[in-house]
Amino acid sequence: MNKNTQSAQLRADLEKSIRAYVDAFSKKHDIEFSYAIHDDLLSEVYAFGRIHVTLSEIIFDIDKAVDECAIYSWRDFVMSHACSEFISFDKYCIENDLCGEYRLS
Repeated sequence: MNKNTQSAQLRADLEKSIRAYVDAFSKKHDIEFSYAIHDDLLSEVYAFGRIHVTLSEIIFDIDKAVDECAIYSWRDFVMSHACSEFISFDKYCIENDLCGEYRLS
């Protein structure tokens, strides 16, 4: 296998994995995937209607069994505290006991 063929196959495999996460996120939250920034699944930012999330937020949401409402409550928190404080999605979920894998109780 030459380098170009291997690179193309690796990218196709990665896009397939990313698409699976995007589809799982879309199904979990009952929201339709709109687009990836620059129409590239490797862009790291994905739009679901008016909600924009990063790939790391999607993966954390799916892999850590985060409560369904967490992405919305985190976005509300970030928007209302934008000037004073930023907290990552994973830190917000862990601190607020919103994900199954890190359940405090």
